[in-house]
Amino acid sequence: MALIALRVGGEKLGLLQFNDKRKGQFSPETISVWERLADYLAVAVAKAQADESLQEAHENLQMKSEELQTQSEEIQEQNEELQAQSEELRESYKALLESEAKYRDLFNTVQEIFYIDRFIYDEKGNVVDWIFEDINPAGVKLLGFKDVDEAKGKRGSEILGHEIASFYLAMIEKARKSRDTVTFQYHSPYVDKEFLTSYSVRGDRLISSQMDITEHKRIEDLQRENEMHRKVAEAIEAERRRLFDILETLPAMICLLTSDYHIAFANRSYREHFGVSSGLHCYEARFGFINQCEFCESYKVLETGKPHHWESNGPDGRVIDAYDP
Repeated sequence: MALIALRVGGEKLGLLQFNDKRKGQFSPETISVWERLADYLAVAVAKAQADESLQEAHENLQMKSEELQTQSEEIQEQNEELQAQSEELRESYKALLESEAKYRDLFNTVQEIFYIDRFIYDEKGNVVDWIFEDINPAGVKLLGFKDVDEAKGKRGSEILGHEIASFYLAMIEKARKSRDTVTFQYHSPYVDKEFLTSYSVRGDRLISSQMDITEHKRIEDLQRENEMHRKVAEAIEAERRRLFDILETLPAMICLLTSDYHIAFANRSYREHFGVSSGLHCYEARFGFINQCEFCESYKVLETGKPHHWESNGPDGRVIDAYDP
């Protein structure tokens, strides 16, 4: 029996076993021949494994490159959207600050809407409606009256309609039971606006204040949307960084070229072989040429739309097995 190891460098690839019932069939000379043949076989096996690994790396690179391109386009679009939204948000916030400054000066007469209402009860003591006893000019304008006197004495259900009045009655009842100020947001279909409303019950009267927060609500929505886009952009950028980290550690020489022959990215293996960095033309960085290499076949993929596998024989004497996805 003869056992001969298959090795390449320090790596063990397998074992060859020879058997012969006859004695003396495995002389030192015969074993030496088989060992040399085993070395050739081990090299062939190692090369096949390396070729398989390289093919897999190329396929992964192609997939990651396509993902990167898609992600880059999405990042660009989202950055543009975020920039536009940020500018709109700044303008809206500026307008809001100006509005609030005026509101502080005119609070009692213009900006906030105040009502003083008297309850109408049924025979069981339940509030079934209310009558406007007093209303400030902002409330007059909101409800479409020409002056305060025209609004006084009007029923809430008469002005707002039974559906809206029913909602307000529920909130009035809540304020009556809690004996505290009740604050709530409500979108009024009567005027198509968002209000922050406060109800406070004093005996058989309701003191109500309403603030138009339509602009506030719009800004809050913009902020939430802006934050969502920011998180998406951060996630995409993180994926992009992870991809380039993977490319950086691969043993194969990898570079990303733009359509005008610039090196957009070169991994560590590529830089170590050619001593180039991103930003230069590939022909300029590798060979010092002023125009693209005549023997280069990398850009055939742009013509055919298919991956291209070729052998590069450069003027520096290097022979490179090239694969362009």
